[in-house]
Amino acid sequence: MIRYAKPADRPAIAAVVEAAFGQPDEARLVERLRAEDALFELVAEEAGEVVGHIMFSRLYADRAELIAALAPLAVRPDRQSSGLGSALVRAGLESAREFGACGVIVLGHPDYYPRFG
Repeated sequence: MIRYAKPADRPAIAAVVEAAFGQPDEARLVERLRAEDALFELVAEEAGEVVGHIMFSRLYADRAELIAALAPLAVRPDRQSSGLGSALVRAGLESAREFGACGVIVLGHPDYYPRFG
């Protein structure tokens, strides 16, 4: 199940992000973005447990339209390569449209993200 993140999910999100990246830097990035520019966060949940996370933040540009930044995307290591990351990206892009974003920018793996347009 993919749903919007709740404040109660924050410890689980931090654990997933840290495990996925193998270090705490990205988990700290999530905290900073959440405090400053986050538009929304989604989590993938299985059996009541958070196993994936994606964040979209406001990107400030010299434009009137809303542009979102996708980062980070994290899936617990034992659930990677199962389609959860792709499902989170697709759900996130749909939510970004609903939030009124005219575009989404991502700095990420060139073999992974282009498939989403």
